[in-house]
This record gives sequence, structure tokens and C-alpha cells, in this order.
Amino acid sequence: MRLRAALPLLFVLLVAAFAAFAPASLADARLDAATRGRLRLADATGTVWRGAGVLTDAHGTWRLPIAWRASPLAALRGVTDVDLLPQGHVVANGGVTVGDLRVSLPANALASVLPSVLAVDTGGDLLLEAPAFRFDGRGGDGAFLLRWDRARAIVNGALVDLGNVTARVAPRDAGLAGTLGSEGGTLRVAGEFAWSNGQASADATLTPAGPLPPEIVQALTSIGPADASGAVRLTWRGTLR
Repeated sequence: MRLRAALPLLFVLLVAAFAAFAPASLADARLDAATRGRLRLADATGTVWRGAGVLTDAHGTWRLPIAWRASPLAALRGVTDVDLLPQGHVVANGGVTVGDLRVSLPANALASVLPSVLAVDTGGDLLLEAPAFRFDGRGGDGAFLLRWDRARAIVNGALVDLGNVTARVAPRDAGLAGTLGSEGGTLRVAGEFAWSNGQASADATLTPAGPLPPEIVQALTSIGPADASGAVRLTWRGTLR
């Protein structure tokens, strides 16, 4: 009887021990599923609760070393509560809440998010800042800022200098909306964009601010007629999941 009574307790202890020492590599499978294979966690060390690894895309074209510390108590409530090191706090519980987040990324990480919209050159740097942001698919508050310094994009096989591009994103109703602008470069960008339930839209004005390669001029001409300043309006609608 004593052995039979002890078996359930032994099972619970074994499960707890496995959870406590679960390898950090298990986080890769979770990330793979959550991003539909776009992002992966390579070279993972430590445990799922306190570990480190390299964030990368499915093809390994860019790499970002990261470290984290997760809360086991929050996990018992079905909540993902993670401190990103050196700076950032993320809570996922049917939505996402971000605080004091500051992450630097290589510019070609954009291709993992917008693979069919924008061809990105390897030059330039991305900075993601979110002092406070919350979104659960129905609404939210706060905002995050994405800055792309020394931005360059490839259009028709030609390289165009976009200068420093800044996007500010905030919740709007059941989706996200933001503004886009740039400083410097030979092609200025200004506009708005929105995303809701997988449907995305963008309305931007592209204004030449210097000599452009013929391939870029041809691409602008194909978008539509230019105004007196040479600016062309670009409108895009599509699916982005």
C-alpha cells in the first residue's frame, strides 16, 4: 500500500525534475511553430527557464545572440513570462505585453518578416524599441519604434539608398497601424500602413532626393505618374501572416 501511494508522488517529482532541467533546445520547436518556420533558435544552451542561443531565420542568413530568463511560476498558470537579456520583458497570455525592450538586429532580418514585399540588402542596422506595448488581437495600448539606419533596398537588381527609415507602430481597434518616414538617402519614403487579421495595407509616397539608377527610375515609372516634385504614390494590399 505504501509503495502504491508513493507512485503518484514519484511520478509528479519526475515530471517536475524534467521540467526544471528541460533543455533550452526545446524552445526552438516552440519558436518554429509560432513563426511558421520563419525563425529558429540555434546553438541553444542551458534550460528553457534560463538559457542562451542564437536567433536566426530558417536559412541562417542572419544571426542574433540572445539570452533569457523565464518564470516557472507563470508557466504553471499558462503564461509565458520572459526577461530578455540584456534588456526587455515579454509576457504572452493570449496576447503579448512588452516592456523596456531594446533589440538591435541586422537589416536583412526584415526579409524574414517581409519575404515577398521587400528585397533587403545586407547593409544597415535595425533597432527595435518598445518602452511599453500591449496587444491581444482585440485591442491594446502603447507603441513600438523600428528604426532602420543606413537603409538600402534592392529594386530591379539595383541598389537604392533610403537613408534612415523610421516606423512607429501602435494598436488600432483589432489590428496594428503605423506611420513610416525617412531622412537622407536618394529616395525619401513617407506613408502609413496597417495590419488586421492577416490583411495588410500600405500607402506611401516615394520622392527622389538625388540621382537614381535607371532601374529604380523604371520601377517608379511602372508604379504610376509622378507629380511636379517627381514623387510617386505607392498603394499595396495583401496578406501578411
